[in-house]
Amino acid sequence: MRPFLEVVAGGRVAVLATGGGPTPPSPRNRAIQWIFSTSLTAERIRRLQPRHPRRPHSPVRLVVSMRLEHRKNAHIVVESVEKLRRRGVAATLDIFGDGSERPQLEEMCRSLGVEKLVRFHGKVPQTAVVDALTQMDILCFPSTASEGFPKAVLEALAAGVPVVSTGVSVLGHLIHQGIGRQISSPDSESLAAAVEDLVSDPSRFATISAQAHEASRQYSMENWRKTIAVLLEEQWGLSRSTARGGEGVAD
Repeated sequence: MRPFLEVVAGGRVAVLATGGGPTPPSPRNRAIQWIFSTSLTAERIRRLQPRHPRRPHSPVRLVVSMRLEHRKNAHIVVESVEKLRRRGVAATLDIFGDGSERPQLEEMCRSLGVEKLVRFHGKVPQTAVVDALTQMDILCFPSTASEGFPKAVLEALAAGVPVVSTGVSVLGHLIHQGIGRQISSPDSESLAAAVEDLVSDPSRFATISAQAHEASRQYSMENWRKTIAVLLEEQWGLSRSTARGGEGVAD
């Protein structure tokens, strides 16, 4: 499918790829452009607020929201809970999502002795995940899969939850907006070190939380619609008045 899209993109054929960053989606065809993925309205983002400064020495509430499949690397986060405990950093982990690797993850929790610190919630509605995120401290997303524009990361940012992630797809671009920490290697030691660094200074944590929430504002459903409309108007040579006349892109 991708080679076909690279051939047809351009002229009146608009092709958008889910993702982001300074590098175009396709080096072969610059007509293909990035578009973000979102599930949040501007009003929903507005109602969510950055976190208050963390209380010193309170347990760090880590959260994972993803399919529990190969290359998503949820096992790295489970291992990091045990590593943080050995470093003297109390941490808990809430896992939202399901998948083929859940049995192995549950067994890992038992073998590492952290089964009382990790809670599996399974697949729950998106609204429930967002509500839960408001009670969390850090989203861990050490994926090495092809991610596009992960909604889970955006939802965490909207809730003012800093992110620790790899730099795959758009994640590196987002992290560079000051909303968390990027790990260069998807391993539990790197992740645990990044978590410890984030929570070591409560006032800095609050600043990063505020930056995360602010960064999410540009990715609302309303901005998604406007971004697509502008791209299509430019590519098709339409004006907003033409679009309203029914021949182009509606607002």
